[in-house]
Amino acid sequence: MSSTVYENSIYIIKPQLSRFDLPSDSPANEHVTMQMAKQLYGIRTAECCFMKFSNGTPAYVTRRFDYDKDEEKLNQEDFASVLQAEKSIDDNYKYNAKTYEDFGDILSPLNKVEFIRILIFNFLTGNGDAHLKNFSLLETSDGDMQLSPSYDLMNTKIHINDSPVALNDSATTN
Repeated sequence: MSSTVYENSIYIIKPQLSRFDLPSDSPANEHVTMQMAKQLYGIRTAECCFMKFSNGTPAYVTRRFDYDKDEEKLNQEDFASVLQAEKSIDDNYKYNAKTYEDFGDILSPLNKVEFIRILIFNFLTGNGDAHLKNFSLLETSDGDMQLSPSYDLMNTKIHINDSPVALNDSATTN
């Protein structure tokens, strides 16, 4: 799902998904799914909120987690970069270049447990958009790379007809 990012902003505003089913419900869907992950399942998530513009159009707003409290940029890499996924002509590399197992192979034991919890949550909530660009590693103040807070969690099933999981389970690895 696309969003608008301005380099100097610590917030991302995601308007409704106009080209999908039930577009005006997409901001609320993402916010509710993120809150379920955080409040019911104890999954670390990016801070977020649901709002409406002055004309009544709904939007989802999230605080970028790759900036600290002093608005200094932190080192963050999505899994497409970390796993060196090769871009394909049709831009489907983020879905078919690697598998969830490839993700797990690069994570520490504690991060593996959290990653499995996130995958199960995505499956249970119908998120078919859990691809390479929707998982990241974030550098801690100690210089360690840890699984970042979750982002882009939403029930995609109510907006598009997609697969139960984002990645192709028979993807070939490099």
